[in-house]
Amino acid sequence: MPKKVNCASFIFVKGSKFLVEKRAMTKAVDPGALEIPGGHFEKGETAEQALLREVKEELNVVPTTYKPLCKLVYKHPKETQLCHYFVITKWTGEIKNQEAESLQWLDFSETGKIDVAPDRNAVKIFIESKKHKDAILVFIFNEDFSKVLMLDRVKKFGFDWGFMVGKAEKGEKTHETANREVFEELGLKGLKFNKIKVVEYKTDNQKWSHHYFLAQIQKSTRIKFQKSEVHQIKWFSLDKLPKSRAPDNPKEILKIYWQKTKKV
Repeated sequence: MPKKVNCASFIFVKGSKFLVEKRAMTKAVDPGALEIPGGHFEKGETAEQALLREVKEELNVVPTTYKPLCKLVYKHPKETQLCHYFVITKWTGEIKNQEAESLQWLDFSETGKIDVAPDRNAVKIFIESKKHKDAILVFIFNEDFSKVLMLDRVKKFGFDWGFMVGKAEKGEKTHETANREVFEELGLKGLKFNKIKVVEYKTDNQKWSHHYFLAQIQKSTRIKFQKSEVHQIKWFSLDKLPKSRAPDNPKEILKIYWQKTKKV
């Protein structure tokens, strides 16, 4: 029965290209194959420790900007690998081949040239992650717009209090996202969502569209919030918002809403 091992695999990204290696013919696993560089964990290592050590040993550089991408299983006759994939976008030093037969930069359109299925799939996951994404932000006001509902997520986004946010799932319209997220986190159904504006921005090469919505409920409405996501909820007067909060201003959202509905 093949032994089970953990491996750190690293996808170096430079513009529209990524790094692959042709494995040395002396390797016990996949000699001569075109793969994403990587290596086995040593005893007691974390995935990050294995990553940093393997990158230095194989390519003689030090990653400075990197993040985990996914974990995929590779079943080889000699061993079953749990591959921990990382994406590396910045590093110090000049990449130098120290173990492989050769190195080359492939365009992302050439992913099919990779010989190992999990490596191909990991690159495809990275490509998919960089496609344009939609997110929603919902401002929930009370019946006379004097108060706004805020959620305490215990500094999940770097501040204490924020508004209802969520990412659109594949094939989902943003109104559907707003309905789903509000129900999942606050247990509320049947709200009318008014789209206020859309803001485009880019982070870490990821393009986003933030869709801002406004909704109203009675202040006395019973709310069953999801405690695994939200620490507490509270109604705040628009003139007495908490100091540690999301930067978005509910007064500006209301102003746009009133302009659209000709209430000013």
